[in-house]
Amino acid sequence: MVEKVVSMKNVSFRRNKQEILSGIDWEIKKDEHWAILGLNGSGKTSLLNIVTGYHFPTTGDVKVLNYQFGKSYIPDLRKEIGFVSSALERFSEVLDYETVEEIVVSGKFASIGVYEEVNESDWEKADTLVKSFRLD
Repeated sequence: MVEKVVSMKNVSFRRNKQEILSGIDWEIKKDEHWAILGLNGSGKTSLLNIVTGYHFPTTGDVKVLNYQFGKSYIPDLRKEIGFVSSALERFSEVLDYETVEEIVVSGKFASIGVYEEVNESDWEKADTLVKSFRLD
């Protein structure tokens, strides 16, 4: 059982030579609930993008659901995380051309867009989910 869901030690993140996050030490334990508050541009989305494996820290150690960054296959981690954010807008070039069913199926592969072979049962499951959420 995972006791520490997220563990960050001395994490920093730089983009285009600008420091976005610096010296972050943070743990989330099982059954804890957190809210991340801050001004626009303060690093909230960058922090969550690190937790979900869409960004890698410039320095520091990150472990999420027992996946050690730099030593684990992060696409497997992404399959265990549900993440909805306006930050996903950066994938609009892909999402604008996908059907709802394709977006749902892409969740199986922890990707934005379908890039792998999809079997008929996956399409049927996606169709069932789309209808159950009344997205058809």
